Amino acid sequence: RLSVVPDHPSINNQLRARLKNSLDESTLGDGDWVVARLVRHPLKPDDRGFFAQVDELVVKADNPAVPWRVTLARHALEQASPQFGEQWPLHDEGLEREDLTATPFFTIDGEKTRDMDDALYIETLEDGWRLSVAIADPTAYVREGDAVDREAQTRAFTVYLPGQNVTMLPELLADDLCSLKEGEERPTLVCTLDVHRDGSLGEYRFFAAQVRSQARLVYDQVSDWLEGQGDWAPADDTIATQLQALAEMTKARNAWREQHTLVFKDRPDYVFDVDDAGNVLAVRIEERRVAQRMIEESMIAANACCADLLAAHVGHGIFNVHQAFEPEKADQAIEFLANQDISVEREQLLELSRYRELRRALEAREDAWLDARLRRFQGYTNMSAQPGPHFGLGLSAYATWTSPIRKYGDMVNHRLIKRVLKGEAAP
Repeated sequence: RLSVVPDHPSINNQLRARLKNSLDESTLGDGDWVVARLVRHPLKPDDRGFFAQVDELVVKADNPAVPWRVTLARHALEQASPQFGEQWPLHDEGLEREDLTATPFFTIDGEKTRDMDDALYIETLEDGWRLSVAIADPTAYVREGDAVDREAQTRAFTVYLPGQNVTMLPELLADDLCSLKEGEERPTLVCTLDVHRDGSLGEYRFFAAQVRSQARLVYDQVSDWLEGQGDWAPADDTIATQLQALAEMTKARNAWREQHTLVFKDRPDYVFDVDDAGNVLAVRIEERRVAQRMIEESMIAANACCADLLAAHVGHGIFNVHQAFEPEKADQAIEFLANQDISVEREQLLELSRYRELRRALEAREDAWLDARLRRFQGYTNMSAQPGPHFGLGLSAYATWTSPIRKYGDMVNHRLIKRVLKGEAAP
């Protein structure tokens, strides 16, 4: 008889099962992973025992991708990228696009990254820097409310797996037409913003543009060059000068945020090396180096500008809102800190300005144990239609628009920015 064993730490029962009519029993074997649902339960008056129906084969037991496929199925996520044909014409949005194809924009990404959604250009000024952040524009191809858009809305994010991405948008868009590939002309949204010598932000401007990236750079190579290591060097002086300027701007910006807002502590990423069959060969630690921080600071600055624009001109959007401590856990956090001889008022946990001061004082202790224990009382970052503070970054508002290829909320914000540029009201 066919049986299934629920993947649950408290259940090891073998449940009798049947197959959905569309499934062939010969395709299933011992140890295969399936999606099944209960159709009978002994607590129901007319049911004599557990009985399940197998609705879907997730992955065969001998497939190296079992951990990833099972995780996707457990969270009801799609197993493959969406398919929507090969033709993707640009649609008329009534926007004038500035021609920046001669401007030497460049990208910095991982060596294997295909969906490159941001390119940078930086100039050094007397009192600081002028940074232009060009972001891929999938909404130039995808109309609001069409089938592709509805599918992206349902998926919400691209899912990154070892050896494969399950993209939010069709791969032809995500990895080709929208990706800011070297030498290819692409429609973009651009934010040009001024950063003063002390790292504070000045004026900014959003506009639509045509951009052509002139260099595809890799994180580790850029970091090595800036740190005086390795053999790699930028292909020309224009890119080299920009990298030096971006490193200086990043240092100033990071110092300003440490003093006036908050800065995340660097934590490493973990990279899986897989072979063509999907077997994991190694797991490597990838430290966050200067090149990653250069991109990170640029995106945080651009996203802060987006939050300011949407709050001032629209009043709503997709904002990232983070309360440092859940209000119902604030008292527990105060009690915990008191036991560590740290006296804290409730307002220090719930008011942004007071929290910044507390956070800096706690970080000055360099107590990793204390930091880890405090996380038990902290809240998650939420998406909100209204502006609100982001305690983790120490900002009064934060809205991302810099990853529209991989995050649907960023596509929504793109459309709102375009409405502002066209002087239209946003429902």
